[in-house]
Amino acid sequence: ALAPGPIGAAHMLAQSPGYSSDCEGTPGQQSPYMWPLRWTALTESKSLAYESDEVQYESRGRVWYMSDRNWKRSDTWYQRGVQRAVGQSPCKDRVDDKDQPFACRRDGPVNRTVLHRGEKMV
Repeated sequence: ALAPGPIGAAHMLAQSPGYSSDCEGTPGQQSPYMWPLRWTALTESKSLAYESDEVQYESRGRVWYMSDRNWKRSDTWYQRGVQRAVGQSPCKDRVDDKDQPFACRRDGPVNRTVLHRGEKMV
């Protein structure tokens, strides 16, 4: 199962040793239509301000999943705009905004990799 809540889109349950394509006792048992255990995708993310259609921050990269080992790798190679997120990478160019303590200007190329190995993340 994917982790509950907002992190569910990015993380599998950290305590799981991995997943199988044969989910015993479920409708998907031995189904040829099961999601592949290993896959990759190009990613593009755009963040909007509250009650606005204006893009505040965008990034592009690639993600790899190895569900059978509960591993994920995420690479980012492009970013532009002001990122406002809890848990983001360290900021070298903080935006002076008392209402947005996490605001960080991120423009230009970037080479960033995040690795998830079960409950560990680097």
